[in-house]
Amino acid sequence: MSIIPKISNKRLNWSREYIQFAAGHGPFPSYLKRFGLHSTDYPGCGKIGNPLHCATRCPLTLSYHHKEPSPQFIVHWWKSALSSRRNIDHLITFMATDEALIKSQNTPSSHTPA
Repeated sequence: MSIIPKISNKRLNWSREYIQFAAGHGPFPSYLKRFGLHSTDYPGCGKIGNPLHCATRCPLTLSYHHKEPSPQFIVHWWKSALSSRRNIDHLITFMATDEALIKSQNTPSSHTPA
């Protein structure tokens, strides 16, 4: 019995957008803030701008939403969301091309950087 998992040599054709979503990289305010490319971790809605928020709750990306998971089902949600590659590609493309709409213009005072 081997405890080391097998690794497939099968090539996966993942799009750039799909990889960005799965890794939390790309046009998400929570990621861009780390590099000084966004003034806060928050999109214009005032909530933390990570992939889960942008894909489920952010009113600025409503057209691209997936159903929000219950906390106990987040792992299953990620598996399901990652099987919807076209939806993820559209979300990331929208966020990258319409970045000005996502950026927070009037950050709530409770979210102002120190």
